Amino acid sequence: DTTAFTVLLVTGSAEGLYETLKRFRWMGGSAGVSPQVLLVDMGLTQEGVRIVERMSQKAPNLLFLHLDEVSPYLSAMAQSDNV
Repeated sequence: DTTAFTVLLVTGSAEGLYETLKRFRWMGGSAGVSPQVLLVDMGLTQEGVRIVERMSQKAPNLLFLHLDEVSPYLSAMAQSDNV
């Protein structure tokens, strides 16, 4: 099995994130794929953090991580049966 990841680096107030995610959903839906989307905090404002947290709570394939959490997360995935 292969797990696909999309990594989005998110900054500021996360402006345009919703539209970007809609495009990814459309592309994935046409291919029958629903990849895990890693939303990586690369300097979000407090409002941006709230927006991204809300989005990731509503969609099971969205995972919000801070930059220092990405490597440990991917390492754990590589060691598990999920990858």
